[in-house]
Amino acid sequence: MRFKNSKFIVNNLSLTLSLIILFSICISCNVTNPTNTALVFELKDIGSTEVWFTLKSELKPLPLNVIIRNGNKPLINILLTTNDTIIFLDKLKPMSNYSFTAETIIDVSYIKSKQVNCTTLDTITHDFTWETFYFGGVGTSVLEDIEIIDENNIWVVGDIQDAGYDKDSVWQDQHNVVKWNGNEWSLERIFGYGSCTQKYMYPPPLKGIYKDSQNVIWASWGNQIINASQEKIYCEFKTGGFDKLEGFGDDGMIVTNHTNEKSILNYFKYGRFSEIKLENNGFIMDLLPIVKDNGEKIILFPHSSFQTGKYQLLSINAQKDVSLYATLPNYTSSVWTRKGYPLFICGGSSVYSNKTGNWKEINCSSPYAVARISGDNLNNIFAIGWGNVIHYNGSTWKKIDELDGYYFSVAVKDNIVVIVGMQNYKAVIVVGRKN
Repeated sequence: MRFKNSKFIVNNLSLTLSLIILFSICISCNVTNPTNTALVFELKDIGSTEVWFTLKSELKPLPLNVIIRNGNKPLINILLTTNDTIIFLDKLKPMSNYSFTAETIIDVSYIKSKQVNCTTLDTITHDFTWETFYFGGVGTSVLEDIEIIDENNIWVVGDIQDAGYDKDSVWQDQHNVVKWNGNEWSLERIFGYGSCTQKYMYPPPLKGIYKDSQNVIWASWGNQIINASQEKIYCEFKTGGFDKLEGFGDDGMIVTNHTNEKSILNYFKYGRFSEIKLENNGFIMDLLPIVKDNGEKIILFPHSSFQTGKYQLLSINAQKDVSLYATLPNYTSSVWTRKGYPLFICGGSSVYSNKTGNWKEINCSSPYAVARISGDNLNNIFAIGWGNVIHYNGSTWKKIDELDGYYFSVAVKDNIVVIVGMQNYKAVIVVGRKN
């Protein structure tokens, strides 16, 4: 179901009905989906106070009048005019059980979908215990990207200016990796080429990190992609400024790099680079992998241009096909979604959510930049930036006022959030754990 061809029906449990164009939800839930029935009603995702469904009908002709019920209680009357209809219900209770059905009558025949049983998520606490760790001290140090493998294996990369002579007058290179082993952070190095022609080795300032399905750690910087696990370095002489990198679960990866005028999307596989042509110039600051209903992995990326005024969310698959996923309300530097919908974005000084087909601005950030957004479920989302750490708990957004650094990346997994950047010229890692 495509963005521009789908119908979206929104309800606030007071029988308010509106029809909005939207794309397909690609999120599944642990329910028994109806099969071999003329009225197919499927739960696609569930939050703390909201649920999203798809409703499909093999009954002819359309339109059909359909009632959505919770148990015996009617919630919403729908005029079903298309086979691709998404239904949104809100103002539910957190951590509560519901039993939804779709029902219609054709002539004298009563047709009812299979019952969808589900439990809404609980809202989580805004109360976290925060720890802050600093690194560097010789010059300006910064950390750029994070990979949380598990709570006892976290990689952070960047540029830590701490090179110098040790107590034995032996020169020690700077570090560019900080690793957490479950007990402490340790400084480490991933080596790249200082120059691809001369191939002398040193630990360069890393921009991105990615762990593939084979547990291989990859890093990016300059014109190089580094296989840190096998100590292999791949150079692309035609371009430079590699930044974010993300994979499809096979041997292929998407890598971004930037010029003064635009970002370039590259496909990297088996040591070879190829540029992926995009219709318009724009900047790509984030790559987000999601899995579609059919198991296919795609990567979403915001593509924004002040010059053309085009703000788009694009997707790319392993076959390098690029398509429009959604139109964005403004310049966007980062996107997060669990598996495709609802969408959360940030850019400039704003955070937006899209739960019903319309973008809604979240008014809880400071007037400074909001650079990244990430979460692990619809009740645990963080947006971060310059003086901004904002948390969504499934119901409300709250700014964490005690954190005010220059933050460039965030990762969330289970009960832990890791935020990185710089503060007072030192590289900083902020770790939050739920209380």
